[in-house]
Amino acid sequence: MKRYLVVILFLIGAVFSQAQKVTFEAFSQKVVAVGEQFRLTYKLNNQGQNFQAPQMEGFRVLTGPNLGNSSSISIVNGQMTKEITQTYTYVLQAIRAGNLKISPAKITVGKKIYSSNALTIEVVKQGAKPKSNTQSNSVDSKDLYISVIPNKRNVYLGEPIALTLKVFTRVDLADLQNAEFPEYKGFYSQDIKTPDNITLQRENINGVIYNTALLDKVLLYPQKTGKLKIESAKIDAIIRKKVQRRGRRSMMDDFFGGGYKQYRIALKSNPVSINVKALPADKPQGFTGAVGNFNILASVDNTELKANDAFTYKIKISGSGNIKLIKDPELNLPHDFDVWEPTVSNKISNTATGSKGSKTYEYVIQPRHPGNFTIPAYAFTYFDTKSKKYKTINTEAFEIQVGQGEAAAGNVNTIAYSKEDVALIGKDIRYLKTGDLELEKKSEPFFGSLEYWLTYVGGIILFVIIFLVKRKQIQEASNSVLMKNKKAKKEAIKRMKLANDYLKKNQTELFYEEIIKGLQGYLSDKLNIPFADLTLERALEELQKREVSEELRIQLKEVVQECEFARFAPSQTATDLKQIYSTSISLISEFENKI
Repeated sequence: MKRYLVVILFLIGAVFSQAQKVTFEAFSQKVVAVGEQFRLTYKLNNQGQNFQAPQMEGFRVLTGPNLGNSSSISIVNGQMTKEITQTYTYVLQAIRAGNLKISPAKITVGKKIYSSNALTIEVVKQGAKPKSNTQSNSVDSKDLYISVIPNKRNVYLGEPIALTLKVFTRVDLADLQNAEFPEYKGFYSQDIKTPDNITLQRENINGVIYNTALLDKVLLYPQKTGKLKIESAKIDAIIRKKVQRRGRRSMMDDFFGGGYKQYRIALKSNPVSINVKALPADKPQGFTGAVGNFNILASVDNTELKANDAFTYKIKISGSGNIKLIKDPELNLPHDFDVWEPTVSNKISNTATGSKGSKTYEYVIQPRHPGNFTIPAYAFTYFDTKSKKYKTINTEAFEIQVGQGEAAAGNVNTIAYSKEDVALIGKDIRYLKTGDLELEKKSEPFFGSLEYWLTYVGGIILFVIIFLVKRKQIQEASNSVLMKNKKAKKEAIKRMKLANDYLKKNQTELFYEEIIKGLQGYLSDKLNIPFADLTLERALEELQKREVSEELRIQLKEVVQECEFARFAPSQTATDLKQIYSTSISLISEFENKI
């Protein structure tokens, strides 16, 4: 019976896998050096056959294609899904410089042929290698630095500037700590969304390949003219250097710093000056400071209504620029119209070219008397940074026909209230009730009652409890060792979740990197060993002192060894990777109970 059930589940899973959208994608480094080896991976989310290799002129194929397969079935809320991943991996070597293209590969799924995306890889000539001094913690400033990069240095008042903070490195960077970003005095700042986790990306900077780490991206709007200075950014970089050792080295030395020594390097960027020019003097009437490129649209939901009925008038300003700083419109409405404060809705996102999106003002308007009225066109003026001129755009005008109210149509005197009159209703003399009245005895005063004393005593007890809890929190916060110990597992689990994401995407190098960082960070915080001083030997010695079982220590060694072997086993299966992942999670949980 069980065998039949498994077969049925497999067949259903096969149906699901065929029904899903087929994707066939190519991944590789974007920048490599001449003579450098790198991986080219093709990933298919289905079972394929007849893989047709791409044209790879300018590259030497060292190995490949190495085929890898993995699959998983999951049932959530009674719904079954099957994930299939098929990968083809090459190890290539660039043999000449230039922007070299790799044409799409092809593969057959069922009866249909699918093509991957093409790739363009920038190959640069191999420059001088970074200077290395294993006996010193000094690093050449050209090999490791932090930079604050504005996309513009000459702007108009209110014109957006995209500011990027990056670390550039040609040395082995293990971690970044204690970041201090500058204060943006004289600017209105808005964050641009960046990835939660910092990953290194390769870039060609004037013919030299750097690994770059994006720290922050921010949008700045200058609020005054003249030379505005953006102060330096600061950060501590933890780098690794090989240690010359005598005797035989362990394969695990590279992982936990056994064959390396870590150094802390304080980095500081150069300050940046921005020249902010005043807007041209011929400002049109009605200009309120909008800078960028905008459109405007207005609408009403009703043009024929009765007196004292309300209608909605909307003004929508859309485009890019300092849209968040746009001032509310000043409407020129007929005197017989009462208007309430607008409801403002923003749909705005921050990008490198400024804030983009729309800002909508929704007004509720109430005509008090019948008649024909005009809502005049609204004029919006802004400074266009492309043409460097002021521009005025207008909405359309609206004709509003207001008829008699229902009471007036029946020859009954109609009293129309303004919103000020409405606010006074309820404060004037009200109708006096006559006849028999039912009176109730006034309740006892609260002061001195049982409820009063219970509230009084309860308040004191609550205050004491809050005081004690707060004092404990302050004591724990002042104890940095305890705080690190408490956050160790949380930070490690974050790393493991990210590693699992890379595992699903078949990005094995990033998977191993996150496993390494997760274990290193956890043991550093849990054992109270500075990150720069952490080695495998010291970690194992400290675990033994804390009476962690030999079995767990051996498992830690095995995970380390697996990660080290992974450098030389590009065709390692997804099953092996999942085992490394699950073992790492298990180790953290066991250490949490033992330490």
